[in-house]
Amino acid sequence: MQAAAVTSAASSSTSIPGSLPNPGAYTPRHLAERILNNATTLKGERKQVTVLFADVKGSTRLAEQAGAERWHEILDRLFSLLSAAVHRFEGSVNQYTGDGIMALFGAPIAHEDHALRAAHAALEIREQVRGFADDLRLQDGLNLSVRVGLNSGEVIVGAIGDDLRMDYTAQGHTVNLAARMEAIAEPGRVYLTRHTARLLEGYFQLRDLGETPVDGVAKLLRVYELESIGAISTRLGLSQSRGLSRFVGRETELLQIEGLLEEVASERRGRIVAVSGNAGIGKSRLCHEFVQRCQARGIPVHVASTVPYADAMPYYPVQQLLRSYFEITESDDAAAARRKIAGALLLQDDSARDSLALVFDFLGLGDADTATDNNPPELRMQRLLALCADALAAKTELGVVLLEDVHWADSGSVEFFQRMFECAARAPLLVLCNHRNDYVLEWLWQASTEEIALEALDEHAIDGLLGELLGNDDDLLPLSTLIRQRAAGNPYFVEEVVRSLLERGLLTGTEGNYSLTEALGNLEIPDSVQAILAARIDRLPAQDKHTLHAAAVLGKSFREDWLGRVLEDEDSSWQQSLQALVESGFVHPDGVEAYVFCHPLMQEVAYANQLGDARRGLHMRAAQALQQELEPEQEACEVAVLLAHHWHQAQQYAEAAEWDLRAASWLVQRDVVATLGRFRSALAAVEKLDQNDARVRQMAVAARAGIVRMASIVDVSAQEVEQAYTQARAMVETNNDQAGLA
Repeated sequence: MQAAAVTSAASSSTSIPGSLPNPGAYTPRHLAERILNNATTLKGERKQVTVLFADVKGSTRLAEQAGAERWHEILDRLFSLLSAAVHRFEGSVNQYTGDGIMALFGAPIAHEDHALRAAHAALEIREQVRGFADDLRLQDGLNLSVRVGLNSGEVIVGAIGDDLRMDYTAQGHTVNLAARMEAIAEPGRVYLTRHTARLLEGYFQLRDLGETPVDGVAKLLRVYELESIGAISTRLGLSQSRGLSRFVGRETELLQIEGLLEEVASERRGRIVAVSGNAGIGKSRLCHEFVQRCQARGIPVHVASTVPYADAMPYYPVQQLLRSYFEITESDDAAAARRKIAGALLLQDDSARDSLALVFDFLGLGDADTATDNNPPELRMQRLLALCADALAAKTELGVVLLEDVHWADSGSVEFFQRMFECAARAPLLVLCNHRNDYVLEWLWQASTEEIALEALDEHAIDGLLGELLGNDDDLLPLSTLIRQRAAGNPYFVEEVVRSLLERGLLTGTEGNYSLTEALGNLEIPDSVQAILAARIDRLPAQDKHTLHAAAVLGKSFREDWLGRVLEDEDSSWQQSLQALVESGFVHPDGVEAYVFCHPLMQEVAYANQLGDARRGLHMRAAQALQQELEPEQEACEVAVLLAHHWHQAQQYAEAAEWDLRAASWLVQRDVVATLGRFRSALAAVEKLDQNDARVRQMAVAARAGIVRMASIVDVSAQEVEQAYTQARAMVETNNDQAGLA
């Protein structure tokens, strides 16, 4: 571990007799296999993660009270509880700090919802330790409490050893701030930074503790306490709580689903509609609009949503669906809920009486008077799934079932859905599902399945959305254009970029009537968007991922032969990987030999997540490959601009300056502003080199002379012109360079 925060946390902890356990000691086998399988693809990457620290308050005093042997037993049990909570939500314990742990969510297993998983784990740690502490208080008279700290941000992934230890270097105090949150937290509490709070808002109940001085941080830091799970569980639910933007661009697909519903009504047989598309493309919003129309017509709709951490909450969507079907509300107590279930099932089939206890227990509504089923668990679950699936399909009136994000469904829920699909064919039931198109869901496809694949929204629809969100002030047109280009037809990305600008204070006013508070350069990718894209990249096999990284270095568009020149020495299967990237929707052909990223932000995230050394190596190979292709007479051509870019990024400044000057000579008849930029870029490159080298001096003079010449055509400050002229003249006079002087 290379973070200062971890060192300080560990040094203040009480050590276990013997040595600290390694992460593999408490990691479940299935999770360890996933971590080690991903290790080769993760070595040397930037990651957006949430860091969790948890440790015992006053461990030195407790250790003295308990004695060494008993304290060892207590810590071993504590580590088991802490690790189990982390692993349940697919986090990884990176280090044991003596009387606590450091864990990460989002690496080495990438998750777009890393902050939500960390928060769930933190709450479970709090509850599990409270129960353990109650037992210790009665048995040993010890008052044990654990405090937890969370922070989200960027880390750099280093090597992952066979013992599952990982080396991380903190970026922007990511790890340090998480440790500071744990250090200032009250016993039994979970504290977190604003970075994490932004990702949790709506999904969890947070208490704003105000601005607090934190060691190692110059400014006051806003701190929050994580209190409990919130009422919202989906991204659409969060958008609804904030107020949905106008529904745009999906009217055709909405009419298509309504037409299929009419077929179900007339034919009295079920249909399955699967809406697919990339994250944020509008699948859930389309389904929501359809549900709204159904409810307005009095058509019953039952909704269930899966969650990314489905394995930690098996059968969660099935439980949601059954509660909706039996019309159980939050205000119903257990007795009222049981009455509703019994009434609905017995009305359909009196023989269901013997299975009521199964349903009650499954939904957490059982009581002491309910007869239990003594059959094996597998058989009981099979009976339950069959009973409930049959019940859903038994109604004779027209109905709709909406299954949100089925790509995250756990295996038990999938089994239920399959049984329900089979039953739905016998009833006037429309089953509407949505899923991402980079997941293979063979179980979803039935004879009655209709697929609706959502593509990117067109410019007209995006402009309508931007007009509603930002307004139509002429001063906002450059910003709207920039957002439209970056979002590439994805409405969620549009909304998140606008929200990010608001949070950073770059927009002021009210929705539909904003104005910029300052000139805007480039748009930062919101953390929420970056996490989605990074998680999708991380699901790629290692070879495909490396090919994607190389393509990202070449740019948003690239030629196949250039990619081959960069990769062919180390990866003979790059063509198969390129084809896999096409099939999985990362890139698509653009002409005969050219390819383009399907979404420009995907290229930016794939580029940014690589470490500097890896990127520089790929840039150098790209430059070498492009340079080998040029004929001598092509030295001043369009490719010169690209070559200069790659040599700069490779930090080979002599080559960069040389190609900057060649690019300038090509651009001068085409774009005088870009020409000036090339001369400035060349000068910046040569200033990093040995000024005693004759070739370097020659390029330095040429770059400065170019700036002086361009001043007669474009706007250049008098100070810059004077400085360039004076320095260039001094250089040539010192070396008696008459040609340079001329």
